[in-house]
Amino acid sequence: MEFDFTLRAVFGFNPQAIPKNPKPSEQDQQDAKLLFYYPSQQNQEEKRIQTGMAEGIFIFCSQFAEDAGAQFETVHLESQTHIIYRIRPDLFIFMTLKHANFSKVAVIQDEYFYQECHKFHFGIQQKHYEAVVRNFWEFYSLYYGENYEDIDSYVAKWINCNSRTQQTMNLVYFNCQSLRYAGLDGQLFLTLQYLFSMLQQIAQIDDIIIFYLGYFIYSSLPHKQALLFREHYYGSGMPWSAQEQKVQSKFQQYDGTHDNAFMTFLNMRQLLKEGGNNIRPQKIYQNGVEKNVFTYLERGFLTILITEPVKEIGRYLSVVTAINKNTEKICQKLDLFLDNGQKQDQFKFIYFNGMNLAYKISSQILFNKLTPNEFRMLYSIYEKLNQTNLQVHRCGGQWFVGTKMIDKRVILIIPSTVQLIKLEEEIQKMTEIAFPGSFV
Repeated sequence: MEFDFTLRAVFGFNPQAIPKNPKPSEQDQQDAKLLFYYPSQQNQEEKRIQTGMAEGIFIFCSQFAEDAGAQFETVHLESQTHIIYRIRPDLFIFMTLKHANFSKVAVIQDEYFYQECHKFHFGIQQKHYEAVVRNFWEFYSLYYGENYEDIDSYVAKWINCNSRTQQTMNLVYFNCQSLRYAGLDGQLFLTLQYLFSMLQQIAQIDDIIIFYLGYFIYSSLPHKQALLFREHYYGSGMPWSAQEQKVQSKFQQYDGTHDNAFMTFLNMRQLLKEGGNNIRPQKIYQNGVEKNVFTYLERGFLTILITEPVKEIGRYLSVVTAINKNTEKICQKLDLFLDNGQKQDQFKFIYFNGMNLAYKISSQILFNKLTPNEFRMLYSIYEKLNQTNLQVHRCGGQWFVGTKMIDKRVILIIPSTVQLIKLEEEIQKMTEIAFPGSFV
């Protein structure tokens, strides 16, 4: 498949680091800058060469960049691509991806990339390679903070989390991450808020995220952070059926001997059986601040709880009991909403909300039956909506109409039998049916 790649190397360096040796050699200076390196068994001289090359590339490219504060520099070669990500002045990530040979040194053409995409939204605003290194760091900083001791273990798990087969990953995966929403009414939303407030009173819960059978339900965190948890637990292959034996086939079973939460799974239902004995809370880091994370999984109802560091996990038995008592009632209501949402859509559309990362694809659209020209048309309209609020094109006997309001975008596919003079009337009718109050 096009755009498959493997990770050849990744390392972090601090160009501002100063050696402790009062009379440092050039080698001492390079060693002081290196924060971590994968694979760690690489010989030290090679690490120094790569660190110096990465720093030199970024300095050189920055001289010609239109944006002096650019975060990324990408260098494409025939069989590999180098990406440098400047997180802050004292922290850079350098990543080397090995891919199939290209006939010439060139940036990948968007139209070829788009043919490989089976979802509509894949972060067109981001360059494809930048999404890979950004994903690498966002997960690392969330689950490890800036502790680089377990870099080999993390990279192996990260590859396992994102690979399709063995060690192979694909650019498409890192550019098609969105949240699929369930349509909730005000009463159920208030029920979830009440559950969150009750848990806060019981055990000082800071944040809560809830998923159910593939749908994003509720989050007190910003949606971009909720998306990280979604991709960690479900994007990596955990089945929505959420049977524990299937979960453990993809995730390492949490054995209580360590406190890292990346690619290990601890179902807090065990507290009902064990009372907290031999269970240690798992760590994450929010903006560099250490937190504990607890997960509760029952009937596909996944609750993620984030708290300040916990000294006595047994006290959370009451939290688990409270969730357990409400799970069945909430799941029954969610099932009703999901069943109602399965009805056949009346027309073809693709919707994306940039404010909350929600997406919806009409049940009438079958992506595997769209032609390459239709794919390119969708891509072109989506991109042009960055500059305008309306796009109308005709392709393959159909009208492709894109409309935008703030960060909400809809592309409608309308039969060409509709006359052009009546197209505006048809667009208004469709958007009012599917998205009342969202578009004019």
